[in-house]
Amino acid sequence: MSRAPFFAASDDRINASVVDEWSWVHFGTGFLAGAVGFNAWAYTFGHLVYEVLEYAHEYPNGSTLFGSKHPEWDVNMVADMAVGFSGYVLARWLRGDKMADPKAQLSV
Repeated sequence: MSRAPFFAASDDRINASVVDEWSWVHFGTGFLAGAVGFNAWAYTFGHLVYEVLEYAHEYPNGSTLFGSKHPEWDVNMVADMAVGFSGYVLARWLRGDKMADPKAQLSV
């Protein structure tokens, strides 16, 4: 089994690398969701559902819609989730939102 390259250097490597040109879309949607104050759990769940549906759409031969020649590798799916959530966290931080204290939620 070969290791995925970090960045897709050509169109036939889309989905077969850690990040590709679609990573900006994931970052942007995460940033937008955070900027409008979307709930973190709802955003994460929605993004996960999207990744599963995208994989199902592209399996087994890729997608002309997304310009891919094969379905996403697992490492690309995880990176898409991480990049999207990074955008979300950045937007919430720029808004000045504070993270809830988990200890306070455990108090009776």
